[in-house]
Amino acid sequence: MFTALLDLLLPSVCPACRVSAGPDLCAACLHAVVRLHHPCPWCATPRPSKSAPCRNCAGRGLPNIQEVAIACSYEGVIEDLVRAAKAGARPAAVRVLTLLTPALENPHPATVVVPLPPSPGRRSGPHLATALAWRIARVHGLRARQLLLPTRAAAEQHRLAARERERNVDGLFACRGAAPEHVVLVDDLLTSGATATAAASAMRAGGARRITLACLARTPRGDDARPILHAAGLANASDHSAPSSIEGTHGGADGGANRSADKGEVSDPGGIAIRPSSG
Repeated sequence: MFTALLDLLLPSVCPACRVSAGPDLCAACLHAVVRLHHPCPWCATPRPSKSAPCRNCAGRGLPNIQEVAIACSYEGVIEDLVRAAKAGARPAAVRVLTLLTPALENPHPATVVVPLPPSPGRRSGPHLATALAWRIARVHGLRARQLLLPTRAAAEQHRLAARERERNVDGLFACRGAAPEHVVLVDDLLTSGATATAAASAMRAGGARRITLACLARTPRGDDARPILHAAGLANASDHSAPSSIEGTHGGADGGANRSADKGEVSDPGGIAIRPSSG
């Protein structure tokens, strides 16, 4: 909490190294971001070359997901910042990570699906996946709605093995009403793909026909192709455009925006702020 308060009061240093001038990533830290090497467009597994077949999905991709956009690999600078954003509840880390959101190809007229609100009792601070979703909606001028509803409680995915992850989230989500034809699911990390697949299944059942998955980073695996240590080309890394008009009424940050109970429409929080913990 003390570090998070310092981020708000003194946001003048790079949130990664905390040495160079900020508040954005310094040149050295930005250059150290590990990008995926020729990622498969359907599952984001790195490949030796752009034309090489994917050893992970063999072109089948993730179930019910037509395209995957991921900015970088979950290691080094990104891993440190994500840990700071989640465990440390540091708004400065969340803010700079949203500037690294992946670019979407031909996103219109998609609807960005705002992630589920954080569970009660989590640390105070902004919710990373929610902040990423709003960033993507603002940059591309897309509508944003909270279309996913939990059907039950589930264990935390990061504590489970791959097969346990699938069972943990199987049937976890339902769609709020009818889903738009094209939706963009947003999450911070892609590891096994179980959560994304479960969410996509709910969107497909709700009527979605084209489902895009956008994530900040992918958790590396032992057999991955060697990644490139280079940050050039990360979408919007220096784009500080103002929020576009998104349906809904203006509300608080981090999932605390006003929302319509029947349509799941939510308002852009318009920024990142510390939210008091509910537990």
